[in-house]
Amino acid sequence: FYWCFDIDDNILKIIHLFKYSGYSKLKNKLGEFLIRKVNEILSIKNIDLITPVPLHKKREKVRGYNQSGLLCERIIKDINIPYKKDILKRVVNNKSQTNLSREERMENVKGIFKVCEPEKINDKTILIIDDVLTTGATINECSKTLVENGAKEIIALTLAYTILT
Repeated sequence: FYWCFDIDDNILKIIHLFKYSGYSKLKNKLGEFLIRKVNEILSIKNIDLITPVPLHKKREKVRGYNQSGLLCERIIKDINIPYKKDILKRVVNNKSQTNLSREERMENVKGIFKVCEPEKINDKTILIIDDVLTTGATINECSKTLVENGAKEIIALTLAYTILT
């Protein structure tokens, strides 16, 4: 997987504003960092489509947007990669991962995703976008679900990366 920043207090504050405080316009600046990283990835890999880590519809309704979806929309303004917003669906409204241990996070995401149109991902290399990777639980579960449904390869890209032991 790839990321733009190692997490620190400043990056965390910006991501929290973007994610939880309605600062959806931050997608433009944050998206620019992702665009640079996508261009690096494209220099060594072919990407067939891009998709966000999905939110459950209830959580998205409360927040008003899926932050990962907004980042994808910003990326595709500059880079010509097919965008499939609804290829992966979160079918379980699991609890927030924020205050969970590594083991609890792994358990919390098991079986929560479903591929909606498997024929559209068959033998494809998929770039999946998320805001923060902490344990890899969510990205791993998304990747597993996509590969089990025919995807050839998953490349994960996040804004920030931190390690939760």
